[in-house]
Amino acid sequence: MLTVDSISKRFGGLTAVNSCSFTIEAQSITGLIGPNGAGKTTIFNVIAGAMKPDGGRIQFQGADITGRPAHKLFHLGIMRTFQIPQEFGAMSVLENLMLVPAEQAGENLFHALLSTKKVSLRDKEIRERAIDVLEFLRLTHVIDELAGNLSGGQKKLLELGRAMMADPDIVLLDEPGAGVNPTLLGDLAEMIERLNRERHYTFCIIEHNMDMIARLCDPVIVMVEGAVLMQGDMETVRADPRVLDAYLGGDVYVAPN
Repeated sequence: MLTVDSISKRFGGLTAVNSCSFTIEAQSITGLIGPNGAGKTTIFNVIAGAMKPDGGRIQFQGADITGRPAHKLFHLGIMRTFQIPQEFGAMSVLENLMLVPAEQAGENLFHALLSTKKVSLRDKEIRERAIDVLEFLRLTHVIDELAGNLSGGQKKLLELGRAMMADPDIVLLDEPGAGVNPTLLGDLAEMIERLNRERHYTFCIIEHNMDMIARLCDPVIVMVEGAVLMQGDMETVRADPRVLDAYLGGDVYVAPN
């Protein structure tokens, strides 16, 4: 479980997040929605350690993680993806996955020079794990392709694969549906469902595609002007006039069933 308690974040004289509080329950798929400028990405950045909050605290599995840097949160099992994929474009799809696991034997100069067998065995283990991930994601047909040559949807799947290589407890997905064609969007949603159901991953998803949110998420948290407006299942969110008012003039229409 991850708890955000009264988090605030300001940029100069502007308040991006204003005493924001919510909880992401373990093994849930939680949606985080709101109009542009609501503070969704900023709160992700604070949770993921890219920014330090100006106030409040964050707890993960009972421990205070407020202000911890991203590399330490990685080791605690917190992963974050980005709206624009951050692949290593000049490396293959397989190599992108093999880079992820921490503390690889080959990164130690002593092991690299004197324990080559240990390095080789670890590399083989990581390679096999990466192939398993690609099979799960149905990306084995692009295993040797340069990651920079992938389509937008394939890059989003690769981002999910890199998270899988770390075997996290919670994954923060920042607009996974952005720029993805409908076919791959369905594949991506299926993979998220399977990871939640079969491997018990916890997800928190920022997304403007309300069909995707409705398919995947319960609960849904609505943010407006840096704070939580309401929380509930998608039917409750769709029926709340405050949500419709918040989106008036925005880029998302929260359609009724």
